[in-house]
This record gives sequence, structure tokens and C-alpha cells, in this order.
Amino acid sequence: MPPTVHRKLRLLTREHQEQGGRLELIYWATGPEGPVRLVFTDCEPVFFVERGVQTQSGRRRELKLKTPAGRPVDGVYFATRRLLLDERERLRGQGHWPYEADLRPEERFLMERFITAGVEVRGEPIEDQGVIELRNPDLRACEVDFVPSLLSFDLESDGLEGALLSIACAGVGGERVWLVSSEPAPLGAQCVPNQATALRLFLEHVAIADPDLLIGWNVIDFDLSFLQRRCQELGVEFLLGRGGRRAQVIPAREQDRGGLARVPGRLVMDGITTLRAATWTFERYSLEYVARELLGRGKAIDQKALASAGTRGGSLRATPVPGSERNPIDKVLRRSPGLRPLPSVNRHDSPCLLTARSAPQSSGILQ
Repeated sequence: MPPTVHRKLRLLTREHQEQGGRLELIYWATGPEGPVRLVFTDCEPVFFVERGVQTQSGRRRELKLKTPAGRPVDGVYFATRRLLLDERERLRGQGHWPYEADLRPEERFLMERFITAGVEVRGEPIEDQGVIELRNPDLRACEVDFVPSLLSFDLESDGLEGALLSIACAGVGGERVWLVSSEPAPLGAQCVPNQATALRLFLEHVAIADPDLLIGWNVIDFDLSFLQRRCQELGVEFLLGRGGRRAQVIPAREQDRGGLARVPGRLVMDGITTLRAATWTFERYSLEYVARELLGRGKAIDQKALASAGTRGGSLRATPVPGSERNPIDKVLRRSPGLRPLPSVNRHDSPCLLTARSAPQSSGILQ
């Protein structure tokens, strides 16, 4: 018989995808033995409607559940989330609001099993692109004290659309600074001849260091977005995920919301968003200001020189310094009590009755 893997892991990321007209749930987790990819196949997203509401699609099932008002409900199950969303919008157009229709299936799967951060898994492993994968393993919630590894990084450019000037990182794998310059390399830095070389060296370092978390300041809407765009322009594959998987940055659809970074196997944490989620409030949220408030010091770049240079890169050329000195993001986050490097469940904009549960496999509607 194939060997069985039994591990206690900390969840990093969660998502769903459609394969052959069916839904798969994908979770990345990590532990002392390394990262694991968990895949659950043939999953059915579901919402709930009162028994008198007529539906046109989905597999309907009568349930012994009721709304808080005491009205019985049925579960409506779909092959894909797209089909669920289409039926949800049709019902809303008729004045009916299905219950729990905006819960993403990967979130519901965890919530129904009382899983938040720690998970105990048991299954038969396969290797996929150098990463252990478990398909449809047994799992349950557990306590874990494993601390994920992290890498903070920061880049400097000549404006939002200008040339890449440098990339610096600190954390697992040590400190690195790559400067795009023909000048002699200063202490603690490596000068490279062009932007493409800097990009490749950074991506290679991430692959070797293999961090669980990538952190930065405005890291999605600036740093990762810039890196993705510049990789595309220079023909460099944006392989920032584990096992050489491609990363993707999806721009924000609304002005007051940030973009989305999908980096397979790695959780991306933005410093600003994380501090706000932990209820920290500052007069300004620039890295310089927050670092001085929490650490008593700011970036090692001469701010006056930076202002007089007129670009982000002016002072960098004049004052290259080690990555951790110029980029104190990791220290800011480490010294902020209450921060947790895990995403929370999405807020809901449709009726949701998740205030109580009677069993791990309950639907979430009050009985």
C-alpha cells in the first residue's frame, strides 16, 4: 500500500478552481516537514432557500433546518460556483435573497469543520512540481504552534512607470540587495547590469529561501504589481509561487479596495492592511512614519536627499544600504501585538446565519 502522511499543519492560503465542469478546493499549508498542497475534488457549492421559493437550476435537497423565523429551508447544490452565482442573481432579481449565497466554497468547507488556522491531515501523498500533495485527505481542526517563515521585500523604481532601480529583501534566506548599476557594488549589495537580471536573481532567491509568507508595504498594489508588469515587459517568467508556479496580481475593481495577489503556496501580507485589521491607527500610514512610531527609527535612506532627488531612486543610488536597514517591514510587523499572519473569512453581503453550529458538518443555518 502507498505510504500514508500524517501531519499537523498551519493553513496559508485557500482558493477554488473549476476542473472539467466540477469544483476543486485547494489549500496550501505548512509545518515542520515543509509545505503541503491539499486538494478536494468534486465539491458542490451550496446556498439555502425557503421551501416556498422556486429555483430553476441546481440540485435541490430538503433539509431539517429552519431560519431564525422558523421557516423550513432547502439546500440547493451546484456543480460550479459560476452556476450558483447565476441562480443567485436570478433569484435576487425576483426579490428573493438566498441564504449564505456569497460564502465562498473554500471558506464554507473550513467553517463547517471548525477549522481556522491549524489542521491535522492524513492521506496518501503524491509529488506535484516538487511539492507534496494530498488529494481528498482526512482532516480535522487542531492546535499548532509552528511559526511560518517569512521574507520581507521592497523595491525602488524611478517612479511608478519608470525603471527598476533595486530590490532588497530580508528574512529567511538572509539579506540581499540587488542594484541595477554599472558602479562598484557597495558593501552588502550586488550590482547587476540590467533590470531582467535583478528580477531573475530575486525570483531565484525566493525559490531557494522558500518562505511561507511574503510581506511588504503596499506590497500588492505597488511592489508585486510592478514586478508582474516588468516581468511581462522583459520576458521574465513571474514564477514566485512554490514549485515554480506562476504568480498573478489582479488589480482592484473598486478604488477604495486593494488588489489581489495569488502566489501559490505563499501567503502575501501587506503591512498597511495587516496593521489596520489589528486595529492599529496612525496619523499616516507611510512606512517611514509607522516605523518611527513603532520602532523609534525609519528607513536608512536619507529622506531629505530623497525629496530633493525628485524620484524614489535618487537617494538609493547615493546611499545603498543593507536590505533590513532600508526595509524594516518585518520588524514593524513582529513588534505589533495582536497580528496574525492568516486571512480572515470574507465579510458577507447576503443573508448569513452563521451565528451557531450544532455539529461539524452542519450547514450553518440555525435549526
